[in-house]
Amino acid sequence: PHELVLSQLLQAEIALDGGDGKGAAVLFQPLVDAVKAEGLKTLDNDTIRIFLGGIRAYIAINELQKAGNVSSLLVESGPDTPAVNSVLLNFAKILSQERRKTAQAAEIEVDPTKHQALLDQVASMDDLLQKLLGNLGKRKELSTHADLAAKGALWIADALTQVGQEDAAAEQIKVCQQRAKEDPQWNAVVSKGVTYLRTKLGQAQAQKGKYP
Repeated sequence: PHELVLSQLLQAEIALDGGDGKGAAVLFQPLVDAVKAEGLKTLDNDTIRIFLGGIRAYIAINELQKAGNVSSLLVESGPDTPAVNSVLLNFAKILSQERRKTAQAAEIEVDPTKHQALLDQVASMDDLLQKLLGNLGKRKELSTHADLAAKGALWIADALTQVGQEDAAAEQIKVCQQRAKEDPQWNAVVSKGVTYLRTKLGQAQAQKGKYP
């Protein structure tokens, strides 16, 4: 019954806001599973709360793969709104940071088995990031504030370069520049960051034998 769903959702949100990420995750997951089982026919406010809460709960306990599973569902069906996109963007940033840490750990790991396990984790995170960033790059409402939206869009281009998606990064930079022509607030941010991004992108392309 819908009343029971709302009751459990409220309990999960209270647990999460109270700092009990593990308890919140236990409450959110059945709600996510139920929505998935119904085929995501609708995406009302309660459903969005379930998805966003589930992602936040798993991030809180560093269960990034499970957060990724929930985010994939939201990416596929979530509306292009600041509320949804800010959570997805924040998750992408956390995932990017974890990827960097794991890659650094792989570089210094001397045990062959552990080294390969770390590389496999990096590959898994790369795959998830590529899908998430690709979707985020198509979304326009990254924030209610134009300057934050512009910074988010530039970050997406930078992150795409980091995971080896140079062509997608180049397209994202073009999108940023087009928005900058239309919006002075975007222009103020993009004009400062785009030179750095193009330099970084050019270096990545040169390493692969590509050129901008």
